[in-house]
Amino acid sequence: MMRLPCSTLFLAVGLLTLAPGCARRAPIPGRDGYVTHLPVLAPPPLVSFSSPAPATALPGAKAVPQRDANVWRAAAEPWLGTPYRLGGNSRTGIDCSGFARVLHAEVSHRKLARTTTEQWRSGAPVNVNQLRPGDLLFFNTTGQGVSHVGVFMEGEQFAHASTSKGVIYSSASEPYWAERFLGARRP
Repeated sequence: MMRLPCSTLFLAVGLLTLAPGCARRAPIPGRDGYVTHLPVLAPPPLVSFSSPAPATALPGAKAVPQRDANVWRAAAEPWLGTPYRLGGNSRTGIDCSGFARVLHAEVSHRKLARTTTEQWRSGAPVNVNQLRPGDLLFFNTTGQGVSHVGVFMEGEQFAHASTSKGVIYSSASEPYWAERFLGARRP
């Protein structure tokens, strides 16, 4: 019988615990499961934000021309519901950094780094009161630093590849995201 080192065993068990969530297919396009609706009440402030703001915007975020947000939204729409796949970069499966990379290639014609950590390192820091559609929002979802990225659309909304639901829109003021927000970068 072959004995595995403890680190290999823990890695295998960790990957198995992720597999069911990653393997689930997202709902059929056009269904409510793709869009996390924005709350009607004022959102709790995000970790690094200090100024209060209306419920329709990240605290301190300035209004942007609607056409800019529409261009990013139009690029994201065909991807809604694409299942999550670690390392994926196609409509059969995509991860968060791959999704950010694909959107930027289509809309801004920029080639982003492939991983979330590389995207964080290569982007220029952006204050939340200067966010523009296409800026990248970074989150710590693992407790070990930068681990998730989404593409800012407008208001509180960002598009990203969720491990459980595939490509969706979410609100940065949802408690889960607000507690894990690390910062924003402009590629």
